[in-house]
Amino acid sequence: MRRIFLFVIILFLLFPVASKAANNWNLSDVNYWAYQIQKLDKKGAVKKIKESKFDMVVLEPTRSDKSTPNFKTKRMVKKIKATDGSQTGVRKRVFAYVDIGEAEEWRWYWQDDWKVGDPDFIISKDPDGWSGNFPVAYWQDEWKDIMIYNKDSALNQVIDDNFDGIYMDWIEAYADPDVKAAAERDGVDPKDEMIAFIKEIKQHARKKKPKFKLIAQNGANLVKGNKRYLNIIDGIAQENITYRGKADVKWHSYKSGNIKNKWRKWDRIALKPYKKAGLPVFSVDYATRKNKINKAYGFALRHGYIPYVSRTPLSRLPKNRPPGY
Repeated sequence: MRRIFLFVIILFLLFPVASKAANNWNLSDVNYWAYQIQKLDKKGAVKKIKESKFDMVVLEPTRSDKSTPNFKTKRMVKKIKATDGSQTGVRKRVFAYVDIGEAEEWRWYWQDDWKVGDPDFIISKDPDGWSGNFPVAYWQDEWKDIMIYNKDSALNQVIDDNFDGIYMDWIEAYADPDVKAAAERDGVDPKDEMIAFIKEIKQHARKKKPKFKLIAQNGANLVKGNKRYLNIIDGIAQENITYRGKADVKWHSYKSGNIKNKWRKWDRIALKPYKKAGLPVFSVDYATRKNKINKAYGFALRHGYIPYVSRTPLSRLPKNRPPGY
């Protein structure tokens, strides 16, 4: 018994940080994060992420893209999770980007004959100009099956590939005029249905992976009149706090960022409930010029956000790094 006890003590002394990092972590521990949802299959892309000091990375699952069905997503996640973030002995956290509010025509589930209105859950074209994206009636069972319940659903793929959590885009679908009109026709409240949808995602994921976490991108006003939402998600990300960019542009285009946003005051107000509840707020700005990049980082840090500045294609890690990195 003495030998076993001594062996356990030695293991604890040798691996205290790794044990803590593996079992007791939350999103508020993240100091630096990154976001890449294109070209992860290109040579050197994963290597650059591994060599970075980002504590958390949000990545495209990649194998869910019809053009790269053989991409080894699970292997990518494993490799990145084997590397440290900004703290020695604390591994990177890897989140999967999933657009839960829009259908994307390059995904494995998309059928060649699909179009707006057929099937019924496809409501309209993306209002921001992103080609191949279509807002959906996320309250309909057919979409929920694609996202959550089918054996090969988006969520089940993310869990099978061993991501730490899901980064959910297009939460703001509830406020889209076409989506609101469709919800009215179906006799449902789009805000209530979005919260219920996210709750179903959480419940399904936590049954399979108890420590699975959810980050919601945008749609901060969803919390108005719905405080229960704060208990469903683990963090929120807000795009375009200081600068935004155009859709469907190349990485080196000036239009991939630098457009001053008029929502600053709105953002500060909308994000306060999340800060008050102790949820981390991740900011995403798009800029290519050094002065604008510095301004975006400075503004975010002054307001207690965890910032990231990139370009709208999100197809690589930018050369800029946040202060203190």
